[in-house]
Amino acid sequence: MSKTRCLFMLSGLFSTVFFVSPVFAMQALNDEMLSTATGQDGITLTMENSGTSARVIWTDNDGWAGLAQTAGSVVFGDGTAATNFRISGGKTIITMDADGNSNNAFLNINIDLPDNLKVNTGNIYVAGKDSTGIINQTKILGDTEIELSGLNINAQLGNAPQGNLLNFSGVINSGIRLNNFALIDGSTSSPGNEYGIGVGQITIRDHAGSNLTLDNIGVSVTSNGLLIDTSHATNKVDFLLSDVRVGSLSGGAPAIGGIGVLGVDMNSLSMTISGH
Repeated sequence: MSKTRCLFMLSGLFSTVFFVSPVFAMQALNDEMLSTATGQDGITLTMENSGTSARVIWTDNDGWAGLAQTAGSVVFGDGTAATNFRISGGKTIITMDADGNSNNAFLNINIDLPDNLKVNTGNIYVAGKDSTGIINQTKILGDTEIELSGLNINAQLGNAPQGNLLNFSGVINSGIRLNNFALIDGSTSSPGNEYGIGVGQITIRDHAGSNLTLDNIGVSVTSNGLLIDTSHATNKVDFLLSDVRVGSLSGGAPAIGGIGVLGVDMNSLSMTISGH
């Protein structure tokens, strides 16, 4: 084979590589190609979190119409990591799949939250707001711990064949539990002397059961706001309050006992959240 012919063949080979490679580089990564590359369809994200702490502030910029209408805020936490709004650590698994669904395409995102998930609100304050930041804050709720275990959230973006943007489902072991709830009367309380209503634990669980079953609780965004709909729920629930106290929370007011609200039918309840 002549040197000229070899050079011609090599130049043709390199030309083919250089012209074809950009075409492959720009080719869309569809579900079939992703399956070939990863050995499975869709994407799974596994996130490990050692715990999250942050101060959360909601500001109402125009205040209440009954008074001077200056900006006010609701503040979760006091700015320190140990007493801010907190979410416990653990493993969160997010599974994503895209589906054409006969010209009604959607993205399905399933979120499996950590076992023994705990959320702490931090102490909650109402405060004024000016150019310097938060001012004149008054404590209205104590640091409440919310225990969740087994919660699953399914989100569908696009045409949402499940009927809602978000669907909450799963079995929460031992129910939803709110520990150390304290509603504080700021008009009578002072530093070191808090008065209000305290509840050692609030438990929400299936009627006559030990767990809480979440069944098709939907969240959608409508023209009226954020709609939370439990009309498709089939189970009744019990609300149990233990170690209820009224009076001095700092000095340990005597407990009045426990309160139970049993067999509540949730399938007629819906709630809309909107601004005004």
